[in-house]
Amino acid sequence: MVRELALRGARELLPDRTVQGISELRRRGVKWPARSLADSLGEIPLGRPDAEDSYRGSRALDDVREDRV
Repeated sequence: MVRELALRGARELLPDRTVQGISELRRRGVKWPARSLADSLGEIPLGRPDAEDSYRGSRALDDVREDRV
């Protein structure tokens, strides 16, 4: 029982995987966006959906993105 409690305690002391992932991305130089996607999309005048031009929103979002590859 003592062994099981020790192992369980050790697992609880492990760093959070999300925090580890964020730290690794920062270490690699990943820059986080300055604005949220919702804010960016809020500035795009999309109007009504158009079946002939289904990628209008994607093209408009490309215009406001700063992190193009």
